[in-house]
Amino acid sequence: MGNGLGAESVAILRLTAPSTSPFVLRATIPVPPGFHDVDSGTSPFMVRAPQGAVSRAQVEVVSQYSATEDGADVLQLLAIVESPPGTQSGSQLTYEVLHAQNAPMPHSRSDSVRELLATPGSVLLRTKDVFGHRYDADLLRDIRVSNAEDLRVLRNGEVALQVRTHENLAPRNEVDGPLGTLPHMMGVHSYVTTWRDEEFISLDIRVHNGHDGLDQDDESDDPMGTLYFNELELLVPDGWRVFQAYQTPSMGVSYHDGSKVVQPLVGPLTEGALHVIAPQGQFHRRLVLVRNGQEARALAMLREEGLAFCQAGVREDGEQYFSWWNPRTARYWAQNLPLPNLDYLETPAESRAEMDEGFAELHTALSLGSPGPWPVVSGSLGWAHPYGLKVGNMHGGSEIYFFDGIKTAWGASTTGYRTFQMTHRMYSERHPTALYNRNGDSYSLDDWIYAGPEGTILPNWMFLVPWLSLGDPFGFTTAPTFQVDAVVNQGRQPPYEDQLLDYKWIDTQHLIRYTRSAKVLAWLGNDAIAKEDLHLQAELCRASYSIYPQNEQGYLITTGLGFDRQYVESHPQDGFVIDRGEGWMLDTVASAYALGDPEFRRSAHSWFVDVIDLISEGQSSCSGTIMSKPNQAHFNGQYRIMQSISEAILQNGLWGVLTSVLNEEHVVEASVLKGILASSTYAMINPRAWDDSANTPYFYTALGPYDQSQAPFCDFVPPDGHEGTDGWQTWNVFVFGMKVTDDPRFLHRATQMAGGTLTPAMIGQDNHPGELETRAGMISFLQVLRSPVGSPYETQAPRDDGKSSPMHQSSKD
Repeated sequence: MGNGLGAESVAILRLTAPSTSPFVLRATIPVPPGFHDVDSGTSPFMVRAPQGAVSRAQVEVVSQYSATEDGADVLQLLAIVESPPGTQSGSQLTYEVLHAQNAPMPHSRSDSVRELLATPGSVLLRTKDVFGHRYDADLLRDIRVSNAEDLRVLRNGEVALQVRTHENLAPRNEVDGPLGTLPHMMGVHSYVTTWRDEEFISLDIRVHNGHDGLDQDDESDDPMGTLYFNELELLVPDGWRVFQAYQTPSMGVSYHDGSKVVQPLVGPLTEGALHVIAPQGQFHRRLVLVRNGQEARALAMLREEGLAFCQAGVREDGEQYFSWWNPRTARYWAQNLPLPNLDYLETPAESRAEMDEGFAELHTALSLGSPGPWPVVSGSLGWAHPYGLKVGNMHGGSEIYFFDGIKTAWGASTTGYRTFQMTHRMYSERHPTALYNRNGDSYSLDDWIYAGPEGTILPNWMFLVPWLSLGDPFGFTTAPTFQVDAVVNQGRQPPYEDQLLDYKWIDTQHLIRYTRSAKVLAWLGNDAIAKEDLHLQAELCRASYSIYPQNEQGYLITTGLGFDRQYVESHPQDGFVIDRGEGWMLDTVASAYALGDPEFRRSAHSWFVDVIDLISEGQSSCSGTIMSKPNQAHFNGQYRIMQSISEAILQNGLWGVLTSVLNEEHVVEASVLKGILASSTYAMINPRAWDDSANTPYFYTALGPYDQSQAPFCDFVPPDGHEGTDGWQTWNVFVFGMKVTDDPRFLHRATQMAGGTLTPAMIGQDNHPGELETRAGMISFLQVLRSPVGSPYETQAPRDDGKSSPMHQSSKD
């Protein structure tokens, strides 16, 4: 391909020129099946700079195909490159990715970084409790300890080596009695990255109050209940500095303590008040620790300079480059649909300008601690700055997106990516679902199940968070309270306490509001915090929708899979109470499956099979709907109903299972799932569920009497059995339906909903938040059908007789 190496050019990367050079180029690239064996120990990439220099590339696995032999489907590339001479910071650069196998080189560290890592207590996190007792955590201890149980190697190559450690803030001096110490304060995950020969390290941390009590013989994992603390300070050796990516008013001013530089990450409050973190509360901080005089390169890394994005394009031989837009390598999120090309809408530069503006608005709010763009209705509350309303079930379509990060990827926008870092951080601060064992590994359903006299038991009553009134094997309700009592008696609660604790976790019905940012960070940045947060949410979903009973008497949580199975066994093929909550749980577990390790994938696969079996047995044989839910809020409580958006969200989750979980080894399950999707999507375009006057699916359709023991409406819908319409979140229905049936009636309906002409330009505007994100699958579907290449795929309104129209002719060309 003219690169002088005899190597094939497979991808192009675009980025905003960093402020320093050389720099670490980082990008995620989707690849076709069989391209890279995850156990090969080699890198398939080299990088060619605009000036012609070629660099070796470290490669890390982001996600994998469902079949082991197909290998990775998304890889992260890391290479040390230089900007072309005369490059202005902020200009656009393009680098070429070459398919050239190369053996890994050893990772090397500067002398100062090696000393930092080797010195006990060199990087210390500390806090104090209500009685003034000190608690410390040596964040680098696991790196020094051979075979440390808490150490997880996340990246390992010439350019970057990243590990995750876990420590508790433990009392420096244990004190017994009513004025004594707790066994521990918060837990801390540290994601430590060293960069080849650099004079700084990247340090991302997660502070959590989510100990799970799994080990009955070790108090280091015992829940401590509500925790009050005075400050949270990071100590580094003299000669080093600490910088935070997103500073907030809670961050204090650095000072010296002997030979240590102290940087308060959460500074003390006035008048003796203490900070509070609720059970299962958590927060992230993204930092760099840097030697004095080397700040420029460290700050560039902290600002994600060097982050690049693969781009669509055609090679000299006519083949498309590997990218999210290439149908052959469309491996974005669990649904694996191509991203839409936005050239009909705006240029990449225009997308970047829009992302810059959005970043500036949110960053200003976060840095000032003030309310910001909707839905940031609160200012900072101590260490937290919550995103969204206090309720976890906020109504409306805001952030209920089937895809996100579209313009970030299209525009190659660093600020777009960093905006998702902020939203993920701010959502995590109001989503108290942290639950970790003594090694810092997330809650796992497999750790808790046990063999009872009648079968497997899961003694957790979960709805993302434990319902402790039904049972508390974790120990939350028996946590010590003497320090809480002392805070109350001394009147030292923080002024923000009631406001912060009023924020509820995002429930399953709206879980995408939390997971969307993490998914963008995982797929576009291979971000470790985001990937592990998704893994935790997936495990909580599996436990929340589990087939197992919760005790040896066979009791089942009413929102669980086991309870639904009991109903379906007595009411087969009639639909059942399942809706968008289960859809977003399916999406979350499928996402974690794509990103997960073999152990999690083996365990999660049986859960998917259980869900598929349940839906197959419960799906209505007469209407085709999956959902059939008695509803008292509509139709005067007369009917059980289908809600269009809930059915569409279920389809989205199931499509993710089909494309990310099942493969040639699962022929039966895949066939069953395709049948489920075919029946469900047909159900939403048939005359009983379609409003011919509005040319959209009805929002609610009556499926039968409210009394589930009565027969459903198989051949009719009562005159009062429709309510509302939805042309907003149902575009994927046509895509999934067309893909599993190849029936042009789905495109008929899509054309009707588009108003008569079905083109990206007609349906893919961005006049309202979420409009593009909910229609992305349909836009890219049409773009793949373009014929000839480069011309718009236009359709005309279908004839009422349902026979072939110009649209159908085009789709066959």
